Amino acid sequence: MQNLLVDQGVLGLFLYLTLCLALLVLLTRPPSVHAAEHALPARGVLTFLLVHGLTVEYMVAPVTASFTWFLLVAVWAGSIHRLTDAHPSPGKD
Repeated sequence: MQNLLVDQGVLGLFLYLTLCLALLVLLTRPPSVHAAEHALPARGVLTFLLVHGLTVEYMVAPVTASFTWFLLVAVWAGSIHRLTDAHPSPGKD
C-alpha cells in the first residue's frame, strides 16, 4: 500500500481502495442464487489477494501475476452480474 501511495499519490490510493471495496460489495451481495454460486470462488481469490497484498506490493505493480488475477476478478464480478441479467431468478417479473 505504501508503494501505491508513493507512486500514485492520495488519489491513486483512494481509487484503488474504492475499487477493492466495490468488488467486495459486488461479490458479497450477489443478486440471485445462480450468481452466488459463481461469486464464491471469485470472493476467495479476491480475499487471498487482499490479505497477501497487505505485506507486498504485488497487487498494485502492473507486471505481476497478482495484478493480473486482480483484473481477472474485476472482470469475473462484472460477468456474474451480466449472467444474472441473462438468467433472472425465479419469481421476478
